[in-house]
Amino acid sequence: KVVEQTYLKDKEDNLIGYRSGINFANHLGLTSQTASVDVVYSNVVSNRKREIKLNKSRLIINSPRVEVTNKNYKLLQVLDLLTEFEKYSEFDLKQAESKLLSYISGIKLSIEELNRIIEAYPLAAQVKFYKIGGSNVITQR
Repeated sequence: KVVEQTYLKDKEDNLIGYRSGINFANHLGLTSQTASVDVVYSNVVSNRKREIKLNKSRLIINSPRVEVTNKNYKLLQVLDLLTEFEKYSEFDLKQAESKLLSYISGIKLSIEELNRIIEAYPLAAQVKFYKIGGSNVITQR
């Protein structure tokens, strides 16, 4: 709850952050592993990557590559996952494709916005994204 109020949503309930890492891969069903440390990317983080402790849980907080919005957070989550795909997934890319595409289907972004976001990620992640047909399921206006 504290994490959500501080790092994931603003006072108007707009998304300003998202969860990532192994726990997100687990949420999508790509791994049976879970981590005791949650990974969060948030617009309200000033410096890169730091670790904080809340009660008994640990949290790694990063600033995102692109500003997080209600419209783009799912795409950012998937691109983060693709950046370290081999580390997080128990499946190969072809097997994980349908789960990833299902998660991002229905996102509405313009081609320009989509390209701007994808270009902020490493080339290997970009290649994986295009290889699974990610740009085809993102609905254009």
